[in-house]
Amino acid sequence: MRKASAAFLLAASALLATGCSAGRITAPRYVLSYGVGDYPGTDDLASPAFDAQSLRSLLVGEGYAALQASAADCIDSAVTNARIKADITGLSSLEDDAIVVIFYSSHGTYEQSSDTAYLVPYDAVDGTGIITAGTFSNLISPAELSSWISQSGKRNVIVIIN
Repeated sequence: MRKASAAFLLAASALLATGCSAGRITAPRYVLSYGVGDYPGTDDLASPAFDAQSLRSLLVGEGYAALQASAADCIDSAVTNARIKADITGLSSLEDDAIVVIFYSSHGTYEQSSDTAYLVPYDAVDGTGIITAGTFSNLISPAELSSWISQSGKRNVIVIIN
């Protein structure tokens, strides 16, 4: 059995604790979970896919609805810039009071010239494991992620980046 990362355990504990408040949460709850550990041309990361699937399963067990059709839809080669954007902007079809948890576990990178950190989805690296001019546009900046969430119109969104 794999060990869960400390960040995953902290995130899971915090989310479960929100259900233990004095009032019962009646709003519909959803989860989008992503983990990339198997980038092309690189050594695999040990826990992102496991963490993404584990958090997804845990929250589904607590009454959240998984927005991805299957656990395989949230890991490795399925986790592309286009898929993440479509999933997040697609939240607009949910109820106005919906609570959405977005979990992302994988690599990030920092570009010094723009002083910007980025999430690195599967399609942001080439076949040799390098971010190139051709794949750079697939990185996800905080501004881009925020824009997608704004486009969804949802106000109750929790983003956890591991």
